[in-house]
Amino acid sequence: MNLRNALWVGPVLAMALAGCGYKYTFRMEPELPIRDETSVAPQLKEKKYTKIIVIPPSGTARGQFDREINFFEREFLKHNLTVISSAVTGRVVLELKGSEGEKKEEGAQGLSDAERALVMAKKTGADAILQIGTFAWQGRRNCRYFIGVGGNAGSQQASELREVSLKEFEAHPGARMPISGQWLEFVGRLIDVQTGEVMASFKYGNTPMWNLPSSYTAVIQDDGSGPVTVSESYSLLGGTSLREAEDKAVERVVSAIATRISGR
Repeated sequence: MNLRNALWVGPVLAMALAGCGYKYTFRMEPELPIRDETSVAPQLKEKKYTKIIVIPPSGTARGQFDREINFFEREFLKHNLTVISSAVTGRVVLELKGSEGEKKEEGAQGLSDAERALVMAKKTGADAILQIGTFAWQGRRNCRYFIGVGGNAGSQQASELREVSLKEFEAHPGARMPISGQWLEFVGRLIDVQTGEVMASFKYGNTPMWNLPSSYTAVIQDDGSGPVTVSESYSLLGGTSLREAEDKAVERVVSAIATRISGR
């Protein structure tokens, strides 16, 4: 799935209030840590990989993953890693017995993506393969949580929404406001070319809502008919702010992968 084609659905404001006539101000810091559930083999620290073949998700049409490959090339080069595009592996031909070209081509077509990459790795000097299982937007989900603090019930006095953890949010008895955004998920594995061993099993989650271009502030008001955004420092619904947040979400995931591989 092309990451740029993912639809942005603006933040959802769902407030549970103990009455009406509330006005809240809140602030979101631009960056939160990405979700990292990666597992790595202890021996990965000893490896000094320099050339990586990147295999896009199975079934990806040729050219469909080109934009994403650019992210890998840019971020990996920052970590002294060279990316060998998996498009090269499509030209792999097994050295089968016999001289008939058809048999050779049939043999190559019977290989899985990872097997093709392993064959090509030996020809290109690659020392590891990054096989991607999932790298796509997974729809919208709650990703930031706020609770109301200060103010008096039934008054128009400005009150504050303070960002908290999910656990604190769920336990709070008063006004609460979750904010949702598109969720980006990466699942993949790093395979050592020489041994065929899986050196890392990657799983990362990120969202544009954790990668804002700058601090975001807004005023939310509820007069009994639901929350309404009265003012905001910039729009979260589209334009330059959205594109910057989307790209940064992707870049931080790819950078995290490169950091794991390079050990930096």
